[in-house]
Amino acid sequence: MATRSVTPAESEQARRLLADARRAMDAINGYDQARVDRLCQAVGWAGANPDTAARLANMSVDESGMGSREPRRRSKVLGILRDALRQKSCGVIEEIPDKGIVKYAKPAGVICSLIPVTSPYVTPIGIAIYAIKCKDAVIFSPHPSSKKTTNETVRLMRAALKELGAPEDVLQCVEQPSIPLANELMSICDLTIATGGPAMVKAAYGSGKPAYGVGAGNASMVIDETADITEAARNTVISKTNDHGSGCSADGNLIVDAGIYDALLSELQRQGGYLVNAEEKDRLTRAYWDEDGRRTADTIARPAAAVAAK
Repeated sequence: MATRSVTPAESEQARRLLADARRAMDAINGYDQARVDRLCQAVGWAGANPDTAARLANMSVDESGMGSREPRRRSKVLGILRDALRQKSCGVIEEIPDKGIVKYAKPAGVICSLIPVTSPYVTPIGIAIYAIKCKDAVIFSPHPSSKKTTNETVRLMRAALKELGAPEDVLQCVEQPSIPLANELMSICDLTIATGGPAMVKAAYGSGKPAYGVGAGNASMVIDETADITEAARNTVISKTNDHGSGCSADGNLIVDAGIYDALLSELQRQGGYLVNAEEKDRLTRAYWDEDGRRTADTIARPAAAVAAK
């Protein structure tokens, strides 16, 4: 994946970030559940309050050209926060008396988080919430095309930590990202969470450390004969139009049971979808993929009008 070797300066930077992260983890090691949950609330609201979410959404579009200026994806952060706060993550988290089993939570360590250009502010907040929930530290490595947005997001979360007396270095961000530096971080951190293209995810899995990878392409939705067709169509419309489908959880494609195919197709159109004809399908195909079968960057997470114009 690397186009060049990591420089001595980058190697030193990676180790300095790691050392600072470990010190921050040591400082919060004794925090109880209530204090950990308060930190999660603080970093979540720091990036998902209406005013800041709107500013980050605009900043993201200005920088990368992807996504929407409407800050609707703040609801994803609030949903992550809701789910996280419902869980226990400190000390004893489960007991099974009849089997004599007691489960204790412990941090995974310092996490290297690779942030995609398609989600430069929502993904860092979500990862930060769950990392802090488990008293882990995170070093974010942003995509070069959206590094300003990701750095600003992390800056806001660090300020929220500082205001509550917690060490800011629980969350850190690389200001000048590069592939060699990202590889170096993945090799020395305890865990990698990689969201990005196939090469980035492959590198994460080959780093020699535990890794969770989410590659290019969104979710395949299976709709069978038991589905509520109206609800399934509505969910697809909402998913594909929210932030121009840039979120990882947005429907990528539909796999539909033959018995309900026609009914679903009609319902999608009734709810605002448009069925292209053969000529339009061919033109869309040529706009979305180049001659070598690779997705064209200028059609990813773009408004429908921009794709139609191309």
